[in-house]
Amino acid sequence: MNDNPTATSVHREIDRLAWAIERDGIERAGGADIDGIVAHARTTSASPVLIDVLADGTQPANARTRAFGMVALQASRPAA
Repeated sequence: MNDNPTATSVHREIDRLAWAIERDGIERAGGADIDGIVAHARTTSASPVLIDVLADGTQPANARTRAFGMVALQASRPAA
């Protein structure tokens, strides 16, 4: 069990955003929500290239969606 409330809230936010992307597509999922995940991911060991693709609204939706999946996985791992 994870007793870190910040990590738990990040996991909830990632999960909520993943469902929104599934339902509405990444273009309509909420820029502020994506910005929040990007900001958190930049404080982790997540790939900077994937973070940049996710953050860049001019990238193709497929690329951003795939980047979200990888960033979400990498950013939600416990710190080493």
